[in-house]
Amino acid sequence: APRVSLAGMDRPIVFTASPLDRASARRGDAAWMAARLADKASRYLPFRELKPLIRPGPAPSLAWQEAAALGGALAGQDTPVMLGPVMLGLAAGVCHFAVDADGLSVEFAGKFIDARTIAPQLPAGEAAILAQARSLIDWHRRHGFCSTCGKATAPRQGGYSRRCVPSDD
Repeated sequence: APRVSLAGMDRPIVFTASPLDRASARRGDAAWMAARLADKASRYLPFRELKPLIRPGPAPSLAWQEAAALGGALAGQDTPVMLGPVMLGLAAGVCHFAVDADGLSVEFAGKFIDARTIAPQLPAGEAAILAQARSLIDWHRRHGFCSTCGKATAPRQGGYSRRCVPSDD
C-alpha cells in the first residue's frame, strides 16, 4: 500500500496516517499470532477506562510497554467476555498491540489521558494508532455476547472479530 506523506501539510488531519501495517493477511494465522505475542520485541499500549497510557511532557507520546511491564497479566486476561491483546499492526517488523488494562494490578510509568484531549498533541501518526486502538478496545467491551444467540463471544483474528464460544448445551 502506498505510504501517506504529511510533508507539506500545514495542519494534518489528526486521526490519519498510521505508520502501522495492519497485517490483515496474517491475523488468521494462529501460529503467527502466538509467535508475535511471545516475541519480547512486541509492544503493548495499555488503556484504563478507555484512556491510553501517555508519556506526558512538552512532546507527549504513546507509552508503549514491553510484555514484561504487564507483569504476566496478559495470559489471564483472555477470557470469553474480556479480551486479550488486540493486534494493531507492525512497524519495522515489531508487532504493536492494545491492551485493556482495567482490572490489572500493574503500575505503569506515564499517565492515562482521555484520547480526544491528547490526540492533537501527539506526533503525526500516533493519533491514528490511538484512534484504532481505542475503538477496538471499546468495541470488544460492548460485544462480549452474541446479538443472535446470547452466548459469550471470544476475540479472533488478532482482535478484529468475535465469535460465539461453544457451550455444552
